[in-house]
Amino acid sequence: MDADQSTERDFSDVGIIVYGSLLYPDEWDDLPHPSYERGIRVRVRGYKRILNNEADFRSYTGMRRAVLNVVPDPDAWINGILVPRLYDDEKGELIDRESGYTMEEVDSDDIEFYDSAREDALSVPVKIAVGEKQRDDILPIPGYLKICLKGARYWGTDFYDDFVHSTEVATGETLERYLQEWGNGKESPEYVHGNENER
Repeated sequence: MDADQSTERDFSDVGIIVYGSLLYPDEWDDLPHPSYERGIRVRVRGYKRILNNEADFRSYTGMRRAVLNVVPDPDAWINGILVPRLYDDEKGELIDRESGYTMEEVDSDDIEFYDSAREDALSVPVKIAVGEKQRDDILPIPGYLKICLKGARYWGTDFYDDFVHSTEVATGETLERYLQEWGNGKESPEYVHGNENER
């Protein structure tokens, strides 16, 4: 069934905010619906985004095993994509995919929309994935980080800029600084540059 032909009974009673690899549309290919097409750009107060969760299902080498995570922090904020209501048949698959995380409910007052015209989208509780395998001695998985950066670019330049400004690596260094070091030869610059799928 096409998304525009769906009925109320097709939807679950929960929405989700994604903030990492699921920003990139291709990451939804194994799920029943391309729900990112209904995605809404948001900022969320009260969380810090850090590359400090140990990967469950992604390949890694040595200490390069970190994927994105959020942790409660009253002074911080992140940006992400709100899928206002998941389809019933994809909710379970998403929960399985995020098996290394706990789904935590977000206070609707802490959600700010890039486009104020979309503020009526909050009709059900919204959850966000909080990592369970946090470590402060691991580094980002290069291929994973590339996917996240491409995903952030997909949602626009302002969204990408917010993404790199509001993310840290496990050492406490900002992602913006980490990417600058990549571009200066610390890592392959192919993970930093490019404008694929930007809109």
